[in-house]
Amino acid sequence: WIAGRENGRPFLGFFDATTGNFINKVAISATNYGLVRNIAIHNNLIYAVGSFSSQLTFGGSTTFTASGSYDGFISTFDLNGNFQQAIHVSSTDVLYVHDISLDQSSNSYISVSTRGSIAFNNPNSDTYTKASGLVDLVLFKLDALFNVLWSNKVETADYNTNIHDYNFPLSLFQDEHVVYGATAFQDLK
Repeated sequence: WIAGRENGRPFLGFFDATTGNFINKVAISATNYGLVRNIAIHNNLIYAVGSFSSQLTFGGSTTFTASGSYDGFISTFDLNGNFQQAIHVSSTDVLYVHDISLDQSSNSYISVSTRGSIAFNNPNSDTYTKASGLVDLVLFKLDALFNVLWSNKVETADYNTNIHDYNFPLSLFQDEHVVYGATAFQDLK
């Protein structure tokens, strides 16, 4: 599988692991810009995370409208690329969902960079509120239904830092430790 964007629209691409031949592509409808930043496969589901501006539609029926300049999403697809579910991760400013990792209990860990407060659109929504004027890099742990279990601000950078310049990969080690990397073109504070 690969993921990314084509002509500003997010997609998942499927390739044969033996031959490398293209099998299928699943497009996610975006009215302006959208990007699948990373994927993870767990319990026969593909988890895709990314960001978008304007509107994003999954499976023709689930539509999110960005509340900030850019918002994020967490979505799942079956192994054939059929849409299962998605949640909108919204912000009062710019937000990028960078990466996802899952533990054996299907809890997910996501990395986010934002200049605004963060809210999840699930029924038991939690909000992460931040101080204005800075870019925060935040880790979240979500349960299998995408309810927020905890959040932790990892780093803060100057507001003038271009939020597009961040890369915030993460991984889970033996279901005990979240390992992350943060890259910025300016010193983090």
